[in-house]
Amino acid sequence: MNRGGMYGSGNGSACSGISVLAVSHIGGWKPKTRLMREFISMYCNSMGTWRTKSQRTVYQNPWITVREDAIVFPNGKEGIYGVVSMPDTVAVIARRGETICLVRQHRYTVGKDSWELPSGHIQSGEIPLDAAKRELREEAGLTAARWEDLGFTHPALGILNSRRHIFLAEDVQEVATGHEDSEHDMLVRWFSVLEINSMVRENKLFDDYLLAALYKLNIERT
Repeated sequence: MNRGGMYGSGNGSACSGISVLAVSHIGGWKPKTRLMREFISMYCNSMGTWRTKSQRTVYQNPWITVREDAIVFPNGKEGIYGVVSMPDTVAVIARRGETICLVRQHRYTVGKDSWELPSGHIQSGEIPLDAAKRELREEAGLTAARWEDLGFTHPALGILNSRRHIFLAEDVQEVATGHEDSEHDMLVRWFSVLEINSMVRENKLFDDYLLAALYKLNIERT
C-alpha cells in the first residue's frame, strides 16, 4: 500500500522473477501458489534501493517547502513522491516534581485548541539545546538549570523529512514570556502526571509530539 506522497506507475521489472527463482531454491522449497510467489517477490524487491531521477519545488513559504520527486522504486517501477521539508524542531518536557508544563494554543489546521509541550523550530545557526531553552522561555516563561537530551523522533516520516528533538528540563524558574503573533492566546498550565494520563485516555491530549515525548520520558525512567 502506498504511503505518504508516493504514487507508482510505469513499467515492471525483471527483478521479481529473479527473486522468486532465488528463494524457491533454498532447501529445495518452491512456492506453490501465484499469491505466494508475488508475496516473496514483493518482499525481496523491498530490500533494494530507491533512486531519485529529478526533483522540483511545487510550493514554498517561509516555513515549509513542498517538493515532488520523480523516483524509481526498488522493483524498477517509476513514480512520484511528495516530500515536505521544514526546519528541525524541539519540544521541551518541563517537569516540576510530579507535574509537567503544557501550553494551550489554537491549531488552525484542525480547528481546535490543543494542549502541547513548549516547542518550535530550530533557527538558523542554533543547536537543538539552545532552541529548546529559547522556546521554553518564549512560550512558557520558564528557564531551567538542568537539561537532558531524550533523543529525537521523525514525525510524519511518510511525507516530512525533519526531526523533532526532545529535551527534559528540570529545576525550573519563572521569567517573562515572549509570545509570537500566532501565540497571543496561548495559556500555560502545570498538569499532574495522573491528570495527563487521564487526558490521554479520554483523547483530550492528541498532539503526537507530546505523546511521543512522554513515551520517551517513560522509557528513560524504566
